[in-house]
Amino acid sequence: QEWLERDPLDVLNESGSVMMEIVALRDLKPGEEIFLDYGPAWEEAWQKHASGDRDGGFRHEIGVPNDFYPQKWINTSDLYELEPLDAKPGEVVRLKWKHNGKPVSESAHAVGLPKGFTAKMKEYTDGLGITDMYRTLLLTDEPYLEDNQWFLFNDTSPKTQEWFVYGYKQRQWAFNMHYIAAYNERARQSLLAAMGDAGFDVALDAMGKFLGLDHLTCFHASYMGASKCENSVVHSDVFDTDGKSVNVIFPVLLVDGSKPELDIIGSDANVILPVKYMDDVAYFLTDEGGYHKTSPHRYDGADEVRVMVGSYCSQIEETNWQRVKHLYDMEVVPPFMHQFDLPLKEVHWSSQGGHSLRHLQQGSRHHGGQDEMYCEPQAGEVPETTSASIIS
Repeated sequence: QEWLERDPLDVLNESGSVMMEIVALRDLKPGEEIFLDYGPAWEEAWQKHASGDRDGGFRHEIGVPNDFYPQKWINTSDLYELEPLDAKPGEVVRLKWKHNGKPVSESAHAVGLPKGFTAKMKEYTDGLGITDMYRTLLLTDEPYLEDNQWFLFNDTSPKTQEWFVYGYKQRQWAFNMHYIAAYNERARQSLLAAMGDAGFDVALDAMGKFLGLDHLTCFHASYMGASKCENSVVHSDVFDTDGKSVNVIFPVLLVDGSKPELDIIGSDANVILPVKYMDDVAYFLTDEGGYHKTSPHRYDGADEVRVMVGSYCSQIEETNWQRVKHLYDMEVVPPFMHQFDLPLKEVHWSSQGGHSLRHLQQGSRHHGGQDEMYCEPQAGEVPETTSASIIS
């Protein structure tokens, strides 16, 4: 009886627990034959058969009586959907199931970004030539790079910045996602400062306060671009940092009318929530799970690609700096390993105030009572190569 009060999706999710009970509508006598009501459609078909030519056999699907199921089960979608999302700038919203209003998982959230954030990030990305680079990489029948190949290129900005392109497990995972990330210090600071100029400080403040953190540092940010995906692998990017790290994903360029692009794994690992990216909204996953994957999709337009930015942010401190450093070191081509040396050279948000991504390229900042300056990498820390290099 309790199950009849629940949403059918919740009942379907009772893996291995579904049962059938047969209940008598009146008292039965010993030896009395038991009849089952096959529903009105079966009864009507039988009466038509019984009153006509009965030379042929009778077959008809078995149904159930009217009002057998609760009314709220009738004509109900069997798809798991996200509760409508309206995240205002600086507001953190837990992702919830549409059918029952419960959290999808403890790790899945959205945060509102300032109006126009996505447009500003696209303008910055277009200006670097990265959008055009993605069209070169993605609008091909075969992957542009072999699995795990990468190459360096210089952007088209007035102050040349060096970036690397990485083709990640494209054949193994059956999708054409490519990553583009900073390779020199100027490019690293440029991307983070652009995020700050667009208003990402609002998200850092909201996430830091929501998670009860003291400070946050964005220790890795990269572009992710794709136009098709047949399959991908469930994974988590941040983990085991005592609840002090987040993986933030926001759009730069979306395809109008596309299907959901991100699959978030629910608390029950058997259930997946497909979600669509939205302008001026970021999804963030904490290190308490945070499992996800790219949704199957294929854009058919001649010029249709999706470009995102993913950023790992953490409260880096004595208790977890080695783990956070390991998360970054797992990335292929990690040129900025020195950023984890303590005391921290950069803090991008603090509960005490006084920190901002917008100040990143202005030199110094204040943290813990000391003025701090981010140092350029020492010679030899970043491998030397040319923009024409392709590396396996």
